[in-house]
Amino acid sequence: MPVCHMFGRPTTPAWLERLGTSMKDTTLRKADWLAEYLDVPLHLIYQWRYRKQGPPAIKLTPGTLRWRQCDVDEWLDAQREQPHKEDPPPRLPLEEWGSE
Repeated sequence: MPVCHMFGRPTTPAWLERLGTSMKDTTLRKADWLAEYLDVPLHLIYQWRYRKQGPPAIKLTPGTLRWRQCDVDEWLDAQREQPHKEDPPPRLPLEEWGSE
């Protein structure tokens, strides 16, 4: 647990320590951070916003957008492809293609 250098007390409240990793990260992030985090060009972040396709943003003031880390992570989880439920049909060898 991190300790304050001046007073020697824990810097994190005990109730927050008890929550552990279940606590959502509500840090507000800027567009340039989001673009780097998602490894996409910055203009794509604004394009997604315009098309209502990307992670939800928070409009603090006109011209000031921020994204919550937890919202970005939830959006990423929602983009995950579902595994295929059944195996694809077996492929025919090239010799058998015209014999059906």
